[in-house]
Amino acid sequence: MRFDCGPSYAEKCAAREQWHDWFAWYPVRVGKHDCRWLETVERKARAGWGHEGEYEYKAKGEQE
Repeated sequence: MRFDCGPSYAEKCAAREQWHDWFAWYPVRVGKHDCRWLETVERKARAGWGHEGEYEYKAKGEQE
């Protein structure tokens, strides 16, 4: 039997470092004096060693 067992750990880590939609189920800061809660925002993991679990957030559809 053949089946797709999903992305590898390296593929998962690479995908986290790209902007992706995320539902803010807790308050997150997306800008100066701008926090979002209970809505969809975009986030990406900070790259590099020592930044595990650290994310950047921006309002959905906002340009960098």
